[in-house]
Amino acid sequence: TPTLPRGEDRLSVLVVDDDPIQLRVLRDRLLRAGYTLITRDSTLGTSGFILEHKPDLVLLDLGMPALGGAELAMILRRHGINRLTGVILHSGMSRSELERLRVSTGALGAIQKNGDEERFLEELETLVGELARKGPRS
Repeated sequence: TPTLPRGEDRLSVLVVDDDPIQLRVLRDRLLRAGYTLITRDSTLGTSGFILEHKPDLVLLDLGMPALGGAELAMILRRHGINRLTGVILHSGMSRSELERLRVSTGALGAIQKNGDEERFLEELETLVGELARKGPRS
């Protein structure tokens, strides 16, 4: 299992979710796990935000108003932003639907919202390992 860098080299995660409770839960989980965290409650303006702040990962809720998470993931892919940061889809939909959307959007991965903190962190660490194997991003 990959270990997270500590100190100055901690991985940064941008969490995009319109649910304030979900944002708080994810913030607490990720901070306890050693990540640096940024949150946004809207997809609008997020692609520019990613280019400015350069997070290592973007954990993207799919059920967002105005511009859905899948649509934003497609925009990130179309503009090559998903090559700069690992995009992870995050939703309560079925694993098969999440996998279909992961493939169509070019996302690094997809994690199902199910309330299981241990499983969430295991899946996230697996994706962090995949991101590390892809090598440094520019």
